[in-house]
Amino acid sequence: MDYHELADFIANRMQMEQVYQPVMLGLMLDSVDGVTSEEEASAAFGAVLDDEHKYDVRRYPGDVLIGHGVIEPLANGRSYRLLGFEHFSGQERATLIALCDARLQVYLAGDKEARTESGQLGPGRVYILTSPATPTLFKVGYTTVRAAYRAKEVSRGTGVPEAFDVYYESVRVPDAYQIEQEILHDFAHARPNPNKEFLEVRVLREVVDRLPPKESIAAEG
Repeated sequence: MDYHELADFIANRMQMEQVYQPVMLGLMLDSVDGVTSEEEASAAFGAVLDDEHKYDVRRYPGDVLIGHGVIEPLANGRSYRLLGFEHFSGQERATLIALCDARLQVYLAGDKEARTESGQLGPGRVYILTSPATPTLFKVGYTTVRAAYRAKEVSRGTGVPEAFDVYYESVRVPDAYQIEQEILHDFAHARPNPNKEFLEVRVLREVVDRLPPKESIAAEG
């Protein structure tokens, strides 16, 4: 499958009843050899869906993507390879990853997304991301997935010189969105760009003090 065929599959022909296909393809496209293992894929599904469940990757999406001629199983029986990966340029891989992320976000923003009784976004986690490229700033946000996955998404963006790391991830709370919005409002004086979710590092400790309890290491692993 060449670049244009895969782009068309992701954008138009990939039927989604869950997050599995775009997440698994994103893992392969973001790897050095187009290969991912069942263990890596299962862990990624858990990160997106915010649970500790071990997923049957072989049945789905493995068989589905194999059936569409997108991936193939390796001889070890526990890994898969993206067909045509070696022919994709770096820019093509970045574009395909963006397509996967877009399909994933559309799915997460649909009927499956948790909402409060008032219809507003609510349940999730509040996180803080930092990057060596912006030592005087940090990013605060809300997510329905795990912060590590969100950091990876943000780091894929154009114009991001160095990847973001998770500085803080809260436990899942019912009013995560509201907490994020309150912080952005209350610390507007430390927000260089009102259209961005970045705050000056001088208020980092004050912001952390406003967040829900930090997720435990056991849950993160």
